[in-house]
Amino acid sequence: MNEIKKYRRQLSYLTLIALLLTVSAIFVARFKNIDYNILLAILIGIIINIFLLYRIGKKIYKNSVTEIKTIKEKYKPENITIDQVINQEKETSEEQSQQNKNHFDSLIEQFAQCADAVELSKTFLSRIAKELEIVQGLIYKYSKETEHFEPIADYAFYGQEQPAPFKIGEGLNGQVARDTKTMVVEDLPRNYRKIVSGLGHREPKYLLIIPIISNNHTIAIAELALFNKIEPTALRQLEKILNNLSNHFEK
Repeated sequence: MNEIKKYRRQLSYLTLIALLLTVSAIFVARFKNIDYNILLAILIGIIINIFLLYRIGKKIYKNSVTEIKTIKEKYKPENITIDQVINQEKETSEEQSQQNKNHFDSLIEQFAQCADAVELSKTFLSRIAKELEIVQGLIYKYSKETEHFEPIADYAFYGQEQPAPFKIGEGLNGQVARDTKTMVVEDLPRNYRKIVSGLGHREPKYLLIIPIISNNHTIAIAELALFNKIEPTALRQLEKILNNLSNHFEK
């Protein structure tokens, strides 16, 4: 897009120059005793400008075609990302509202292709880590047999001990499961959980615990660690995505 803007500016300048040269040529041609070399120089200038206008116009056309293809590819249903959905543009028109809905439905359809809750959870954590600043994640699913929420997928979890199952009301996750309300934990205590990366050991500052609800009951929990705070509107969209996938956790 920046390339197109640059070429458009150049096109405007050259068009103005070509117009000035044309006006000059017409003005000079009215004089009978005008030096032929002056008129020839003006005509050559006009020809050069026409050539440059053609070259830049061609570049604008090529860049515009590429930009249109990129946008079309980006908004294909199979290419809609979590980031696009949770950071949607404000619904200022009916058209924008419909586009946001279509993007949301397309994203849900992508996840619907997963065979079961485990595959969906792993896919979700992997994608959200790439598309957003989620640095670590766990998903728990409720087991009727054990009456515990048991871990079924994790991302970048390097703890010495594996995540432990928990009951409703037990710990922060258990409270979220009981209350069916998302919890945002800020200013996590030191050594709560370290993130291992190429930059060394870092500690997340925020923790999201999101209940996945069906028929007013929590059937799964998503626990996501972040370095940066997530905006409330983005969090609401994230909750909406997860809860529209709740049927996968009932199987």
